[in-house]
Amino acid sequence: MDNYSSISKSKRILAYVLRFIHNCRYHDKRRVGTLSFYERKEALIVMCKYAQSISFETDILKLKNGNYPSRFLRKLNFLDEQGILRVGGRIKHSSLGFENKHPIVLPRNSRITVLIIEDFHRNFMHPGAQTLHFLIIQNFWILSQNELLE
Repeated sequence: MDNYSSISKSKRILAYVLRFIHNCRYHDKRRVGTLSFYERKEALIVMCKYAQSISFETDILKLKNGNYPSRFLRKLNFLDEQGILRVGGRIKHSSLGFENKHPIVLPRNSRITVLIIEDFHRNFMHPGAQTLHFLIIQNFWILSQNELLE
């Protein structure tokens, strides 16, 4: 990920790698043509999971064992069915979609996090820090996000 300047390029390259792996495993269900939305989304999830595994390794192990890490306790974090660390809390009772109710937790110091912030900043026409913050938290919960947005 350090070699690429945008999250969209990183997603596209990883999506093609994942497609190649899928096509090698399942000869009868080969994926061809342009990348689908699902394939790009899968690539983003793999990138987020990788960033989490590096930064939150011990916390994820504690959650898998049923223990709750102290610094995440107040946010009621949990692992979803794909093994991705997400934010929980009272918003789970709202009528929003799952990904909006439970954003993906991302580490502050990850290259993937920086690329995601830059992508939001570019795609939403360079909004101010507060607007950018509210756009990002709809899908991602970045630790110490305010410091990165400035």
